[in-house]
Amino acid sequence: MEVGVSKGLTFNNLDFEYKVGVDPKFAFDINEYISESVRLIPLTSDDYFTQIKEKTLFDIIFLDGLHTWDQTLRDFNNAINCSNKSSIIIMDDVFPNDVFSALRVMSDCYKYRKANNADSTDFSWHGDVYKTVLFIHDFYPQISYVTIDRGYGNPQTFFYKKPRLDFKPFFESINVIEGLSYFDFLEVSHLLNLKTEKDALNDISAYLSETI
Repeated sequence: MEVGVSKGLTFNNLDFEYKVGVDPKFAFDINEYISESVRLIPLTSDDYFTQIKEKTLFDIIFLDGLHTWDQTLRDFNNAINCSNKSSIIIMDDVFPNDVFSALRVMSDCYKYRKANNADSTDFSWHGDVYKTVLFIHDFYPQISYVTIDRGYGNPQTFFYKKPRLDFKPFFESINVIEGLSYFDFLEVSHLLNLKTEKDALNDISAYLSETI
């Protein structure tokens, strides 16, 4: 399942036995792709998860919806309810590439980046999704995760249902997490558990070998 399909650049290029895409406003003709094994649902993720009738458990869930930490956390909680023991939940946009990219509103990101550099051609926007990972770090000790740092592009965090035996909260309160600025985040970015793609996939493979 993918939450936040937009143009379908990821969703439409993946070959699975069954897949579901959820987006309130698809940026392509969904009728060209819908089939018995492909469902494209024109709803917000909140509406989808509250109206869903079938109990489908997904092996892979990709969260790439609204780039705010509270909505992403809500999507994560709903994804947990649609996952099994060996499911992997992937969260996109977890590491803003600059202070503008970390703004919650996309139009603000573009406006202030352009004001800072009129010649900028950077249209990246991550929002404050990074706070979601930090919240999960402190309040979901039963969930392990690793963030792939490829050294380029857009890091993504992979979550799986393995208790963290070395769990220890880092922040004093939820309010502290919510109030973090981009520069505050840089100081605690190690909490994302950044690893190379090879090492991260080794961790995930080791877990899956225990559960499948």
